[in-house]
Amino acid sequence: MAKRPAPTKLYAANSQIAQIEYTSNFEANLHEIAEVWLENAFIAGYDRLLEHLLVTIVPSLERHPSIGKPFSSHKVDSVEVQIQLENIRYVRELVFEDYVLMYLLEPAADASNQIIQLLAIKHHKQLSFRFRQSWNNPETH
Repeated sequence: MAKRPAPTKLYAANSQIAQIEYTSNFEANLHEIAEVWLENAFIAGYDRLLEHLLVTIVPSLERHPSIGKPFSSHKVDSVEVQIQLENIRYVRELVFEDYVLMYLLEPAADASNQIIQLLAIKHHKQLSFRFRQSWNNPETH
């Protein structure tokens, strides 16, 4: 991958409200996305994702932690699913470009000291990129 310049902050450091952390699952998702772009001979797509995360998404989340939609706000038709959604009421989703980002934002006693955990990220077509491999793999049937 080409070396990219360090991202620049788009705001004063004292305007940060939340600290961003990422989970091992989020890191694994990034590796999977990189593999998909590599398999499709377009690693620039992955580079664009990383740049957008570092320059736009992370600073936006640091300043506006509630920017994502609560995952529990999805309309459901079953009581069982509603109960499960209540159990994850602090999970939020942020849709940007071709990606869906899931993150955890738990209420903090001190609003200026919130922690956001990046849980997962997926390209909206990521599964469809892998269909051919799944169909040709007898172990998945």
